[in-house]
Amino acid sequence: MQIYGALIASFVCGMHWAAALFAPQTLAVRLFVLSNVAALLAWLAALLAPQPGFLILAAIFVALLGVDQHLRVRGLWPDWFWKLRVAISAVVVSACVWIGLTA
Repeated sequence: MQIYGALIASFVCGMHWAAALFAPQTLAVRLFVLSNVAALLAWLAALLAPQPGFLILAAIFVALLGVDQHLRVRGLWPDWFWKLRVAISAVVVSACVWIGLTA
């Protein structure tokens, strides 16, 4: 399960890479750095025991949602996509926290 979480986090980081292609240079550099750090942390979390691993994944998904919110404010993400990301992230973060606390 943690590997699936790391895979999905990496996919979201890949979306941030795509957004960086259309972002101003300073934002693009931050997106590249943040997405790489988040992806590496997600894979590190996949290697840990379930309790810390899932809690770290939950924090990563919250941070990635924060990046998405910034992209929406900057006009790089449409409102419909932001709403979808919030709904999906609520489910994913809730599941990660629940598994992390009950593992």
